[in-house]
Parts: sequence; C-alpha cells; structure tokens
Amino acid sequence: MTDDQLIKASDLIVIGKVVWVENGKVSTTSKDKASILVQEVWKGDNSVMMAPLAFPGRNRGYLTWSGNFQSTRTSEDIFFDIDQEGIWFLKYDAKTKCYIIDHPARFKPLFFKERLRKRITGR
Repeated sequence: MTDDQLIKASDLIVIGKVVWVENGKVSTTSKDKASILVQEVWKGDNSVMMAPLAFPGRNRGYLTWSGNFQSTRTSEDIFFDIDQEGIWFLKYDAKTKCYIIDHPARFKPLFFKERLRKRITGR
C-alpha cells in the first residue's frame, strides 16, 4: 500500500500513543483491543481525544485435540504495546465501533513525521 493509497483509505490520521491494550480470547477470529491517546489529528475528526482500536489478536488460533495452541497468525499481523507512539492511519469499522488496523502500513514510527505531515496536512 503506497502512502497516497493509505492516506485516501484512512478515516482518521493521528499522532498518538497506546495507553491501554487487552488481548482477545483464544479463537480463530480473536481481536485485541487498544486505545490511542491522540496528540495531533492530521485527517478526520479534530475532536477525537482517544481512539479505540481493534486488530488481529495475539491469541488468534485454536486449541488442538491434545490441548496445544495452534496459531493462525500471519506475517502481516501487527501488535501494539502500551507506550507505543507513532503515526496511525485508521479506518473506522461501524460493526465494532473501533478503528481497525488491517494492514501493517497503518502504523508508522515518528521517524516519518516530518516527511508525512506536509503531504497529509499541507503545512
């Protein structure tokens, strides 16, 4: 996904930090949830102060007949930890009432901040 495609496909682009994470239960469709404390809004609703996230869970998988965990995660899954800070390209999902991370490119480290700010905000 190019930066231009990512910008166009995002409902909310923010600078923020993860302040809460909850791992989902073991299942083939497990979702982890997190909250981002928004520091700057570059695209979307300027009133958002906390953005709820849902993303593929660390516990996505199933228990085998012997009771062992079999993961169904993929190499494109991305996980977040408390205090992780960066640029978030978020897409809203009305079904979960959360912003979703459906591609690793939806998070960029702050290293890219200056390069992307002008492109997204024009300032």
